[in-house]
Amino acid sequence: VYGNYTKNGEDETVYEEDFSRSRTFIDYGRWYASKQNYDPILNRTILWGWIPEEDTEAAMKTRGWSGAMDMPRYVEYDEIAEKLMTYPMPELAKLRLSTTTSDVEIGVNEVKVYNASAPLHYEMVVDFEIPEVFTYKPEENTDDVPSFGVLVRYKDSNTYTRIAVTMPPSANMGAGFDQKGRVFDRFNFKVQHACAAECEFDRRCVAWTVVDTTEDLTEWNCAFMSTYGDVVAANNSATTGRVWEPILLLDRSKS
Repeated sequence: VYGNYTKNGEDETVYEEDFSRSRTFIDYGRWYASKQNYDPILNRTILWGWIPEEDTEAAMKTRGWSGAMDMPRYVEYDEIAEKLMTYPMPELAKLRLSTTTSDVEIGVNEVKVYNASAPLHYEMVVDFEIPEVFTYKPEENTDDVPSFGVLVRYKDSNTYTRIAVTMPPSANMGAGFDQKGRVFDRFNFKVQHACAAECEFDRRCVAWTVVDTTEDLTEWNCAFMSTYGDVVAANNSATTGRVWEPILLLDRSKS
């Protein structure tokens, strides 16, 4: 949350939350089971934790794993942007014993396979030239949105692990459907479109379902979800959707 510590009329220090900037994650996406360590010599805070797959619960159970541990990172407060910023520890560079390849250029819609020896750990530094069309919010519910990323543990076009920036799946969104994502909050609204607007404002929310719960007085029950879930058919009183912005996807196909 964002806010400020101030003195009240009784000269007590109180916290006042800035509701216009609160309800957000430090990280990009979901991050949990974090560990915090303070370095008194260099006066810095170091964080590390777990990052779950951006996938459905059923898919994670089938694959047998649900996330990965991130690299230890520094946390700093940016006074200009007025927000916390994180970045990998520079000391991690000492783990690089040797460089096996460099300057590998890959074009659009091209897959280039690099066959290295099989160490326990890989580190990749990748620079992307992003098309201008991707820097703007794409049109809703389109399958033509570009994505970019890398494939690791690649064997063929059907066996790989993909780490990519892409748009969320948009099939079967709208009236008559629901999602089975992890619900973290529920609200009642007088108008239907308020559910989608509030979900997009709350940085914890990636998907929502709104249901017309009454017959006499219009009142909409809204569920906020922090994960994507399997899309299922529902009656016409339910409408579901997802926040339409790029996501960081960790996806596996038979890898």
